[in-house]
Amino acid sequence: MSAEPILAPAQPVPKPTLPRLSVRIEYLDCQTLPEYREYRLAACGPDGPVESRFRIAMAAFDAGRVRIQDGPDVCYQKLLRSVVAGETASPDVVVIDDVELASYRTAHTPVQKHRSWSPSSTPSRRPLPRTTPRAGWPKASASAIRSSGSASPPAPPAVAPPSTSTRTGRRRS
Repeated sequence: MSAEPILAPAQPVPKPTLPRLSVRIEYLDCQTLPEYREYRLAACGPDGPVESRFRIAMAAFDAGRVRIQDGPDVCYQKLLRSVVAGETASPDVVVIDDVELASYRTAHTPVQKHRSWSPSSTPSRRPLPRTTPRAGWPKASASAIRSSGSASPPAPPAVAPPSTSTRTGRRRS
């Protein structure tokens, strides 16, 4: 045995952490007015809930700058950015302008997939060749088709109904 002291494994130095602020954002409702749609959201933090109102002009929806189903998310993202930046939620009305709508649309537009082919390089569509009936399929003769009007097999013969018996077990005649 050696006389060297046994050292414990090195402990990682804890990183200083900032106090974590826990905030929950809730969608409350939407009101449609002739000039705009107003969305109400609440930021629920340690100090209690603070309601915020956001307005998007109806002209933005009509012009296609934003879809109606995206309205609540536009407002949510705006409130989320302000909470992350450390700003306190305000009960004042926030008007969402065209610049914010354009940045939302850019951030939420799917990227076009790049394809390795072009429409001019695709082969033209040609009709498929006719196929012959498979081996083992019944073949109808031309005379049978002409006489019946179709190539379907003849109908089975009619079967007489079973005779009924009386209580004594005898058949009626």
